[in-house]
Amino acid sequence: MFIKMDLSNKILKKIKMKTVLYPLIIINLIFLSMSNCKTKDNIRYLYSDGSNNTYIVNKLELEYKPITPKESSSGEYSGGQPKTIKLTQTEYDKIVNIINKAIENKSMHIDQRVMMSGLISIESKSGNQSYILGARSQSKAEIEAMLKEILKIK
Repeated sequence: MFIKMDLSNKILKKIKMKTVLYPLIIINLIFLSMSNCKTKDNIRYLYSDGSNNTYIVNKLELEYKPITPKESSSGEYSGGQPKTIKLTQTEYDKIVNIINKAIENKSMHIDQRVMMSGLISIESKSGNQSYILGARSQSKAEIEAMLKEILKIK
């Protein structure tokens, strides 16, 4: 629905402001938040490890969002402290390459997420894609080792 900005006061009074303005405000906030969380090329890689700790990768940074005891299935596990680091182009390329290698290696994929499995999610302008890696897959181990290594370096 488009609203002309030059509507007269008489017409504006007839329109219930909250039914028009609130949806527009919410839509603007959604677009604003989406634009802040994606890089210039609009690709964001998310990886959830076997404990459901999440790593968010874009061209600029690597963000680690650990699971808290409240969120864990045991009620006790903690993934540690959250951390965000700036990535070099080389680090970003390494992460993307290892993720793409895991995506291409379909023999490591499983159909449903189970405990200790890994989840790759790719968010882009053209759509979202997800891939589940088996709990004991080599691809899962390689991704987790690389992400942990890069986080410890900085």
